[in-house]
Amino acid sequence: MVFRQRLKRALQKKKGWGEGSDLSDGQRGLDDCLLHPPDLLLVDLNLPRRHGPEIIREVRARLESTRIPVLTGHAEPKLPAQLMGLGVAASSTRRRR
Repeated sequence: MVFRQRLKRALQKKKGWGEGSDLSDGQRGLDDCLLHPPDLLLVDLNLPRRHGPEIIREVRARLESTRIPVLTGHAEPKLPAQLMGLGVAASSTRRRR
């Protein structure tokens, strides 16, 4: 929650970025996204009620112009390719030392 709030504030400070939604429930996030199509969607991969990959798949099918970058700490080697296959804008994995 703290990371989500800080990221939202940082994005809002960027010139030209408007108000964004900050939802921790995957289904509510998807519903909000489809009702108010965003230019940019940041989605966690593990959310209650709807996981990130499901949300990405649904948004990509309905909102082709929405950019969806993914930042993750998951170290699964196949994950970046899977996310790119869903149509995300970028993916990054970093192993913790």
